[in-house]
Amino acid sequence: MKKIEINQEEVYKFYIDSDNSIVKSVEKFNVSYSFIYKCLRAVDGKKRVYQSRDKYRKIATREFLIKEYSINKKSSIKISNDVGCTKTFILERLHEFNIPLRDVKQLNKDRGVFMREENHPGFKDKIKTKCVFCDKEMEVYPYKIKSGKNIFCSNKCKAKFRVGKLAANWQGGLSFEKYPKEFNDTLKEQIRNRDNRVCQICGKTEAENGRKLDVHHIDYDKKNNDPNNLISLCHVCHMKTNKKSRDCWKEYFFNLLSENSKVL
Repeated sequence: MKKIEINQEEVYKFYIDSDNSIVKSVEKFNVSYSFIYKCLRAVDGKKRVYQSRDKYRKIATREFLIKEYSINKKSSIKISNDVGCTKTFILERLHEFNIPLRDVKQLNKDRGVFMREENHPGFKDKIKTKCVFCDKEMEVYPYKIKSGKNIFCSNKCKAKFRVGKLAANWQGGLSFEKYPKEFNDTLKEQIRNRDNRVCQICGKTEAENGRKLDVHHIDYDKKNNDPNNLISLCHVCHMKTNKKSRDCWKEYFFNLLSENSKVL
């Protein structure tokens, strides 16, 4: 492999005299960053730093920083981008001129208050609508209607709306049916012992569950008390299975029992 020979003086002149950046120097000579730094240190690595800082000092004066930072409320990052220097340099100048830094928490709090309601660029006046449950008239912001969610005048109406036939998981009143006599404590204990008294989904023990494990009907039929249709679950997992995707849970549990051959 042919060794590339680059004159260190040439790199230094390109960087200092032409006022180019390290990135441009790397692209120009097709070398690494470390090689560029090595060339600069070999000649006079400190000169560019002091030259650039002097240039930025002339821009970032006390009057300039008071106007941009204290009055116009610009951030140190925004000011550094305008000047062309680093954020650290701006912070050093603020400290040098004894310009107090803003409290970031208070700044965010003030910004949040400013962006509320009519100060927000996307603010729109409230419009009249009716509660889905009690038909009471009320005023709401348009975004709540556009979101497609049901609008309620109170949490009480919201809770009543989700009970009974109006509930999303309504199954025709199956939960109100009574369990048959054969679904007793003896059968439940047999199922729990068969499953080693751990939840068959998450592996939680009865001690971790804080009570005895629930015995779940896999096909959701309370009358079908065949041991192959029963499985032990913790309270949290039992709640999950009673929501949507019931067919998926049925398939999962039947496959689990068949794999483990857990038949009484």
